[in-house]
Amino acid sequence: MIADVLFTGQINDALQKLIERYDFVIFDCEYDLKYLNQLVDVDIDVSLIIANSTVESMALARRIEEYSAKYAVGGQLGVIINKAVNDKISEVYEFAKEADMDILGSIPVDDNILNGSVDRKSVIIEEAVKHLYPRLNLPQENNR
Repeated sequence: MIADVLFTGQINDALQKLIERYDFVIFDCEYDLKYLNQLVDVDIDVSLIIANSTVESMALARRIEEYSAKYAVGGQLGVIINKAVNDKISEVYEFAKEADMDILGSIPVDDNILNGSVDRKSVIIEEAVKHLYPRLNLPQENNR
């Protein structure tokens, strides 16, 4: 128990230094958000839930959203649909509408990346992110 308290204190100190040093700090974590929310006691500007374009993934996103709304410290909370597939996207949006979920946007699947493109650049994804960024409660630059 004492080790957990010391560890939590060390993580809090490290996170606070990151938050003070950088404009953006991104936490990429699994579904166990309770642990992260116990460690971070600062206002969160944006919480993004990334979900695949399936109803099953959206159902899990809904559970994460409910949990995040309970434990998050304010800020924007929304879903981004990743690897969006055209023939599935309408049922995903319908599920989100019925579940009163805020979908901030989607990032389409790019077959070049899926097929192991060495370049790893995608004009399709870059364009989707350009359209998504203004929907986030983050500082906006004029050149985006």
